[in-house]
Formats: sequence, structure tokens, C-alpha cells
Amino acid sequence: MVRKRLKLYYCDTNILLSFALESENNHAKAKQVLTDLQQSYIYISPLTLVELYTSTCRRIKSGNIRFVKELQKRIDLIPGLEEKCHYAFSLIRSYIALSLNIKIIEELNDVVEEEFLGGKVSILKQYKFVLDRVPRITLKTLDLFHIFYAHELAKRGKEKYFITLDKEIKG
Repeated sequence: MVRKRLKLYYCDTNILLSFALESENNHAKAKQVLTDLQQSYIYISPLTLVELYTSTCRRIKSGNIRFVKELQKRIDLIPGLEEKCHYAFSLIRSYIALSLNIKIIEELNDVVEEEFLGGKVSILKQYKFVLDRVPRITLKTLDLFHIFYAHELAKRGKEKYFITLDKEIKG
């Protein structure tokens, strides 16, 4: 019996958020893309989790949010902003985990030396990666960190594709 090798993807936060939130403009597109990848491994980073949480809470505070029907019914029952944020985030995490084959990249704590203000400073490897690319790649800071995680997976032979809805990255 020949086992089919699963494809591996690193997933940006925006596509996961659009997958779970009907109020997102790209909800249908994200749902289609990620549904098509159900037989693949989808990697995310700890940064993705932080972005999912902060984006969810910002949208709840602004009232500019609509979850998929299964989730919205439950969230509407929760009083209080903080409780609603915590609950909504836990529902999104569960919904994504149950719907997709998600794996979380372990956080990298490798430290490197960097010249800064006339002296050497120890910084995390991911910061060095981003600093080295800023002059050539004019992306938002968090997007550069996602590229770092995808790059690290590729170096380990784990990542083959980067999924995003950001036009700046795709172009």
C-alpha cells in the first residue's frame, strides 16, 4: 500500500479569521480554499494565535463582526465584553481545530548577536530575520514575522506553500 504524502502549508491569520467570520469580505473564498486543503497539514505560529485573539476582540468591541451561524448563536448569549472576547476566541480556536488539520509551530527562542547603537545586543532570531529584510521588503511588521515562520518551516523541509489573502504578500 502506497501512502499519499500530505501537502504542507503555512497559513496567515487573515485567511483563518475570514474562514470563521461571516462578516469578513473574503469569508466564502477562505472557506473554499481551506475546505479544499482538509487533507493537508496547515501550520500556524504562536503569532497567528495572538493575531486571531486581538483581531477578534477588536471586531467585538467595534460591533463589526458576524461569526458563522454555529458560533454566533453561542456568542450572542455572553454578557460583558471581556467574557465575550475570551469565549469568542475559544470558539474560533475550536472551530478551526475541528474543521482543519492544524499544527502549531513551536516558538523559536534562538538568540543572535546584533550590532546596535555601538554595542552588541542579543535579540531573538526572528527579529534579526525581519530587520535584515526591512530595506528590501516593505511589508507590515507582522507580515514579515509570518514570512519568517514560513521560512523556518521551509528550512526544516516542512513548509511548501504560504496561504494568505494579503495582496501585498501575494503580489
